[in-house]
Amino acid sequence: MLLGALGQLGCDADVDSPFTAVSAGGTGTVPPQTGSGTTVGGSSGSSDTDPQTSGAVTTEAVTSTTSPTTDPTGAETTATDPCTPDPCTAPEICVDGVCSGAAAPMPGEVVFNELQPNPDVVTDEQGEWLELHNTAAVAVELNGCELSDQGSDSHTIVSSIAIEPGGFAVLGRVEAANGGVTLDYAYGNDISLANGDDEIALRCGGVVIDELIYSASWPFGAGASAQLTPGAGPSNDDPAQWCEATTVYGDGDLGSPGAANAPC
Repeated sequence: MLLGALGQLGCDADVDSPFTAVSAGGTGTVPPQTGSGTTVGGSSGSSDTDPQTSGAVTTEAVTSTTSPTTDPTGAETTATDPCTPDPCTAPEICVDGVCSGAAAPMPGEVVFNELQPNPDVVTDEQGEWLELHNTAAVAVELNGCELSDQGSDSHTIVSSIAIEPGGFAVLGRVEAANGGVTLDYAYGNDISLANGDDEIALRCGGVVIDELIYSASWPFGAGASAQLTPGAGPSNDDPAQWCEATTVYGDGDLGSPGAANAPC
C-alpha cells in the first residue's frame, strides 16, 4: 500500500529589500536644494550646470545583491498544488495530482464471486480460475494479500491488483493456453481448486476477508463455473445463492470471468 503526501512549499522570510543611498553625510536627510541646476539621477536646466557649485544633491540607486522572494507587486510567490482541491476519494490519496494508495479491503468488502474448478476445453492445471468482486464503495488493493485453503495451498499476491468499486478481478493458474480467460493475476500451481470438496480464503494483513467452503454438490460441472447471484455478497456461504453458469467464454467453456454474473 502506497501512501504519500505532497509537502507545502515555503518562502524565505529573510528578505533584503532594495534601498537608496544619499550623499548627505549618512544622515539620510537631503539638504534643501538651491539654484535651478538641481540634478537627481540626471540633469535639468542648462547643460553646463555644475551640481557641485549649484548646491544640487545627486542620488543614485544601489541594487541589493540578494534577490527578493516576492514579486514586484509585493505578493508572495507560491507553487500551484495539483492536489488542491483533493481529486481523490478516500482511502486513496493524492500524490502530484495522481490518486493512488487504495487500501486493503475490510472483511466482507471483497468476496469470492465465481469459481471454475473443472474446465473442460483445457486441463485443470491450465484452465482453473476464480473471480473476486469488490462490494465496497471505494477501490481496494490486494497486493500483499494471501490466497489459501485449509490444507497446504498458499500464495501471497506479489503485484498490484486494484479492484474498482463494484468491479471484478480474475485470478488463475496460467496466463496463456488457459481456455481463453483474461487474467488479472496468475498464481501458478500454488492454488488448486478441487473438483469435489474444497475451500478457498482471502486474507489481508492476517485478517480473513472472505472464505468459501464448497462441496461436490455445488452447482458446477465439467466446463461450467459456479457463479454467485448478483447482490448476494457476503451471503456467498449459502449454496442456494449459487448456480451453474450458462454463458460461453473463451474457447467454449461456460462462465463470465471479469463480468457481472447472470441472476440465479
